[in-house]
Amino acid sequence: MNSRLNKSKMIKFFRKIRFQLLGEGKTGKYLKYAIGEIVLVVIGILIALSINNWNVNKIQEQKETKILFTLLKDLKQAERMSVTFIEDEQQSIKAFELVLSGRQGHKELINLQNKDSIFHEIIFNIKSNAPVIYAYMDLKSAGETGLISNEIIRNGFTLLENKIIDLDRQLEDRLSVQQLRFDDFAIEGLNFVQTLKTLPNTYNVDYGANNDYMLLLQNQKFINAIAIKLVMTDDAITNRINLLKEIKDLIKLIEKELEI
Repeated sequence: MNSRLNKSKMIKFFRKIRFQLLGEGKTGKYLKYAIGEIVLVVIGILIALSINNWNVNKIQEQKETKILFTLLKDLKQAERMSVTFIEDEQQSIKAFELVLSGRQGHKELINLQNKDSIFHEIIFNIKSNAPVIYAYMDLKSAGETGLISNEIIRNGFTLLENKIIDLDRQLEDRLSVQQLRFDDFAIEGLNFVQTLKTLPNTYNVDYGANNDYMLLLQNQKFINAIAIKLVMTDDAITNRINLLKEIKDLIKLIEKELEI
């Protein structure tokens, strides 16, 4: 209310000066005064726009900061998942190598107390998960990736997304090979019920006869399938490691941007 009164008083004050100058026939001074008044109005408008832009930028910065913290949280989760996936895949490689290492490796496998569990892992278990950065997916779906002002970070997420897509495709290919090559063994060459003992669930089932794993290890088709699985798993590990590197690089970039 006081602001409006002051503004009204100022307008009346300037108007009084203009009328007084015109009344006295001082046209030159009037023009100079009018120009000065216009300049003051323009300056006032520019100041108001500057303040408004500052407020808008401040809101955008706060929103971007919140987005970056959310992305950082997702990236750290993806980092932990990637490390776990890589470790699991590396354990699988060791088991495949035992299968492919000849008689000595076969004896070692057969003499293991938990051989049912090991063969279940070798034949049936396959890691088909890739990390997902949900916050970035939501941001992209909303068309708001431009809120990330740092171009290097934006490009980093584009590169990361492409690597995740490549890994997903590779894991799908490996899963297809798994289904084509190993389902027959589960149905024809093994007592699959026997391997249920390896699962955390307790089933009320008759496990039946023990599996003759040595006979399975003498099956060239089985050996060839394991060899294919080993190569594909090794490739998956390479892609997972490359993906992990991209995740770590992005984490560093965002932490630097947030100064944490």
